[in-house]
Amino acid sequence: MSDKSFDGPALSNTAKPSDGQGVSARSRVLRPFGYAGITIVWLALSTVVAGLVAVIPFSILQQGDLASSPGVENLSKDTEWLAALIALPIVALMFGAVICLLFVGSFSLFVLSLIAFTRSLRPSYAHEQLTTTRWTSDAIGPVRLGGVLAQTGAAPARYKDVLDKQSLSLIPVRRTRFSAFWTSVMFFAWVPSGSTILGGFWLGLAYLVTVAWATWPVTGPMVIVWAAVSLALTALGLRIVLRGHRANLARQFSQPTT
Repeated sequence: MSDKSFDGPALSNTAKPSDGQGVSARSRVLRPFGYAGITIVWLALSTVVAGLVAVIPFSILQQGDLASSPGVENLSKDTEWLAALIALPIVALMFGAVICLLFVGSFSLFVLSLIAFTRSLRPSYAHEQLTTTRWTSDAIGPVRLGGVLAQTGAAPARYKDVLDKQSLSLIPVRRTRFSAFWTSVMFFAWVPSGSTILGGFWLGLAYLVTVAWATWPVTGPMVIVWAAVSLALTALGLRIVLRGHRANLARQFSQPTT
């Protein structure tokens, strides 16, 4: 596989098969089971994370509504309202991270796993490598001992015992618009930028505001007002994360790695 086939990033461990000799018969038989297992795991994780997002409104509705909940009634006493005000940005940031990183990251890997599983069943992909791995120092994950540092315009300089690399796996070798889109989504979650965190904060705040007015519940014309607030916060968050994601992809794809 060449860098051009993926529009940018130099990928590691990408041995391009030649004359149908790149994949053994044993691998062709076993890899559908492996990709099926990975697909199920990432689907389960995506479902669990989605449940975390739904747990707050579900808990509130189980008790009736937000306006009459004991927690809201206690806010008018002593200084609990101040503690809630201080905690709000932290909670918004937490849910922004859950939405932007955990859910998007796990769901994108579910889709990429599903792509690999589907291709593993197709005869047209039988003699080629289906997925590859990119090593990067910016990805979320445990630091790996050892690595290869590539130099632009020169042969790679190899170092031993360098703590600088994590892996991004399940990148489709044969590029299509669909697979490239979900690879980009995966990079968004697992190689986050500062804009991802900032935009995630506004998305988390949009989530909390929406849950608050929907479970209060707000009625009448104020529904339109609060819906507009939720949409404005969501639009602001998306604008920040998408702009930051484009810049982050351009930076990542310009870095040669092996």
